[in-house]
Amino acid sequence: MEHREESRGIGDLLGDLGGQVSTLVRKEIDLARVEVTSGVGRMSRGAAMAGAGGAILYAGLLVLLGAIVLGLIAAGLDAWWRR
Repeated sequence: MEHREESRGIGDLLGDLGGQVSTLVRKEIDLARVEVTSGVGRMSRGAAMAGAGGAILYAGLLVLLGAIVLGLIAAGLDAWWRR
């Protein structure tokens, strides 16, 4: 049985290493770009939901204040304070 080893020079090995590192860096940059893009999408959806929640809260507060005013008028308090 012959045992055959592939002998490659240091130049070939370093060339392969450089190519693999280059590929790894490119793939990491692509992955980071995808992560940032998806993070921005989630953040914008969250901001939109918070804005919608704030608008609903504001509208609910206005309705509640109107109900309080109408309740005070129904209880016999004048609409305008007079002395």
